[in-house]
Amino acid sequence: MKTMERLAEERLRACNILADSLRNATTKSGLIFYLVKQEIGYLRDQWEQVLREHRKEGNGKVEAIRELNGMLEAMNGGYEDLRGELVDVQNKFLGLSLPPEKGENWVNMQIVRRWKDLFGRCPQDDHKREVVWKTIDELKNSLHFGHNSESIAHYDKIPEDVKTEWIDLLYSTDDHFDASALDRLITILNNPALEIRSREKSRKTLIQLKALAETMNQLEQNTNFILRDVLNGGEDRRVSDTLNNST
Repeated sequence: MKTMERLAEERLRACNILADSLRNATTKSGLIFYLVKQEIGYLRDQWEQVLREHRKEGNGKVEAIRELNGMLEAMNGGYEDLRGELVDVQNKFLGLSLPPEKGENWVNMQIVRRWKDLFGRCPQDDHKREVVWKTIDELKNSLHFGHNSESIAHYDKIPEDVKTEWIDLLYSTDDHFDASALDRLITILNNPALEIRSREKSRKTLIQLKALAETMNQLEQNTNFILRDVLNGGEDRRVSDTLNNST
């Protein structure tokens, strides 16, 4: 009986250690995926800059935020704290690089909501409100600049099929790690015709992150297998063998 109790305690300790390892692996996998998305966001920003230079256009996102901030600074009626908070949130958005759909969701949740709250506490005339909502629509539209047909139509410095695949990869909204998509992105980044400033550096970074992600995925699978084995009787077999050997 004491042998069984000791082995049961050892099994519990082993399960706890494996569970901790699994949690650590899952946390690290999440961090790796986050870093991949950050690198893709950085590439997306550079791609849009290339298109703006090619078309000799300004940055619609920056211009819209500048207009909204200007309207807040010119607004009368107090509520400086709310206006200051809104300026901070809008400036924060300038530092984010999100796929268009997620960017629009962020604008709705963080910017539109605060403007509605401000108008509720500090009413403005219809014209001012209309200008604000129009500018916010322009902000949302600017998030699609890098993949809308008008922006990319005349950019011919890379083959059309490469351009189409490149844009699909940059503006994907996948929320899971996709090794095959990352491979395709790494392959495109190896093309010197792609005029991206960080092309080679980003390619090496993504290769390293992909290798780390695959290692962590294998570790998770191995840990899960061992944990299931322990919980489903692997230890029971060893307990039985021990008892048989002691008789």
